[in-house]
Order: sequence, then C-alpha cells, then structure tokens
Amino acid sequence: MNTNHPLTWAILSVNEDGLDSESVTRELDLKPDFSTSKMATNKEGKSLGFGHWQLHSTLDAQAPLEEHILQILEKVLPSRQKVKEFASKHSLCLYVSVEFADHSLRETEISSRLLLLLGSLGIKLVFQPWSRDEKRRRLED
Repeated sequence: MNTNHPLTWAILSVNEDGLDSESVTRELDLKPDFSTSKMATNKEGKSLGFGHWQLHSTLDAQAPLEEHILQILEKVLPSRQKVKEFASKHSLCLYVSVEFADHSLRETEISSRLLLLLGSLGIKLVFQPWSRDEKRRRLED
C-alpha cells in the first residue's frame, strides 16, 4: 500500500426525515452496507424520526480518494438509471474525507471524468473533515 497518500474514506448516503430505508433499498435495487429504519431510537429510547441508507467503500484508509469513489460507483453501476431517478427526488450524497495534516503527502484530486459521472447521476459531493478519533479508528480497520 502506498503510504504517500493522505487518509481518505467515502460513503454514499441518504439521510432524510421520515426516510424508509427499506423503501430506498427496493427503489434503488441495491443492498446497503448500513441502514437504520425511521423507527430507530437513540440511547434514551427516543425516536430519531429519520432513517439512514449507506453504501461504504471497503478500501483501506490509505487508498487514493478516487479509488474509494470508484468502488462505490461500481456498486451503483447496475442500478444507475434508478439512482439517477432517485437522486432527482432525494438528497443522495457522496460524503468524502481527506486528511492533510502531513504536508509531505501527495495531493488528492478528483478527475473531471469522475465529477461528470457523479453529476450525471445527480449525486452531491460533500467533503467532511477527518477527526482525530476517526483517523485512529480507520487506521485500525
């Protein structure tokens, strides 16, 4: 594994009030890597009121960001038309994170071809900061 890349991860996700994750699975014809129903509760037993539906990259955190994105897009490829229709009605987001604390690491870029593909599917690209706890947990994966 090339340790010259910053730590990265990617998750395709739908999180909405009243989201029925089982309905999302049927609509997209894709099995999620993680989901919770809209009936899910917090630690105190109170209803969250929204569901989660996610596809995860299973690559190591030291893999280049584009590889994480490509792995998720390969998962949605068989259902791309359904994904496009779904994204026109719901907020379908690809959450990505890159850790740049070490300036000796290589740059991270997303090619125009990949950006065009995400856009054509109606998928929003959302960058999230990499937290210290997340970094430690990802390295242990």
